[in-house]
Amino acid sequence: MAGKGAWNYTELAFGRNGTDEESDAFRHALWNMWIVWAVNDSWAEKWTNAHEDGASYQNKKSLTYKMDMHNNAEGRYKAAQEGIDSDSSRSDIKIAIDELYKSGKLKKINKPNPKKESTWTLDKFTGKEEDYADQDLPPI
Repeated sequence: MAGKGAWNYTELAFGRNGTDEESDAFRHALWNMWIVWAVNDSWAEKWTNAHEDGASYQNKKSLTYKMDMHNNAEGRYKAAQEGIDSDSSRSDIKIAIDELYKSGKLKKINKPNPKKESTWTLDKFTGKEEDYADQDLPPI
């Protein structure tokens, strides 16, 4: 439920579900917030860490792995800061993910030369309202 929900909402918000970029960071953070909301922080951490560790395409030293783990943790941290739990509303989650996206705490991979991985860096970014394809997003 949480993974599919985060995927669908990211598609609605950005018009895509990218890899290694802003929509990917948003999706991972939202996925973790959603699991915290549905279950709890501890379970969210165990579940998403197991997912990242078990992903066949992931190398634990890769920037993609580090990005996903960072953004997962930021989603859980923001949920804890905001007191998100099963009593929270979907609007509470929408507000929290939007604040996190625009906070400068999420990370993406910058690829100055997409064909030369040695040029890639993992950097924090600050999302902007105009990044959203749909500026009037409904509650999550």
